Amino acid sequence: MLVASAQAQTFSGYYRIWNDYSKRYLSLLDNKGWAKASTGGLDYDLFAIRTLLDNEANDIVSNPAAVIFISGQKNAYNCAAQGTSLQEITAKTFQIRSYYQNGKPVAGKYLIRAEEGSLGAIVLHDMNYFVNFEAQADSGNVGAQNPSGLIKEKTLWHFDAISSNSSCFFGFTPSLHANGKYYQTFYAGFPFKVVSSGVTVYYVSALYNGKAVIRPYASSAVIPAKTPVLVECSSSSAANNQIELLTSTAAAPKDNLLRGVFFNYTYDDYTTLKPSSSNRVHNNRMAYSPSTMRLLRVNSAGELIFDKVSAGEEDYRPYIAANTAYLTVPSSAPDELPMMTYTDYTAGIDGPTTTAAPADDAVYTLSGVRVTDTGYLPHGIYIKGGKKVVR
Repeated sequence: MLVASAQAQTFSGYYRIWNDYSKRYLSLLDNKGWAKASTGGLDYDLFAIRTLLDNEANDIVSNPAAVIFISGQKNAYNCAAQGTSLQEITAKTFQIRSYYQNGKPVAGKYLIRAEEGSLGAIVLHDMNYFVNFEAQADSGNVGAQNPSGLIKEKTLWHFDAISSNSSCFFGFTPSLHANGKYYQTFYAGFPFKVVSSGVTVYYVSALYNGKAVIRPYASSAVIPAKTPVLVECSSSSAANNQIELLTSTAAAPKDNLLRGVFFNYTYDDYTTLKPSSSNRVHNNRMAYSPSTMRLLRVNSAGELIFDKVSAGEEDYRPYIAANTAYLTVPSSAPDELPMMTYTDYTAGIDGPTTTAAPADDAVYTLSGVRVTDTGYLPHGIYIKGGKKVVR
């Protein structure tokens, strides 16, 4: 929980928060951690909260880990990202306070701190803690301690509001190129809608005849939070692939075969300053399973596919990348799954002929199983009154 003091600016919405000293961005790469006061000072594990330099490796403009949502009113704000929040990680109530110099607040510079009674203030600050092992390129981690002896600029943070068509926007930076378009999978904790032309968002609604059926969202649709999707762009530049981050949401499609992951993060702290052994090692990642997962790739013919990737191949990775999606498949699925449009799927599918469906309102699946509960039907093809219907 972030609490703004009376003299601080009111915060509401999506922000990128960067450090005055390192110019690195506050990012959540894990959802584990804790902080507690003790007679000897403050014990904490805040290694989930990292600071990332804006470069090609981290690409802050396209990185959901650096999108911080602050909501609330008056003196109670919640700071959330990646499906978690600062309060959930630390169980502490923090403040955002203006930084004063010569008795006057300095515009744009703030401290993030919590009061710990006789122990004084706990102030989040940027630091380079890892000595023997660096968990993320061009990054530091966040400390939480009384600022005595610290370089003051390391305790100061800037809050940049994220807005489409501004200097601080969020946009996709896709890397896969096929048929004149650019593609990526995407998974984030915020709802959004597309604002740039040439950007289309899909999900995979079915597997049919050895192909993945991709169904598009309407151009003005709200993509719900925590919904794994496939994104098509006309450019590899994030500025041309902007989205608007929303607070409202919508129901996610129940027939989506994509699954997403927030985190691909691990470290083992080898230095002498260690939290308890049970919390010391962070290992929050999804292992790739070739038998039940397919990853987005471009094949040798230049076609976009969901593919089984084996160890030793160029695109092989043992873990699913953070904020991306994978396709779930049965173990009998073919290695390579080309794309099929939802229009082609509904127009060309050959449903079984059955005499079990009378010319009434009875509804059957394509395999001939009668649907007893028709109050909600997932998107797909059904037999009703002896005829195929699209839901």
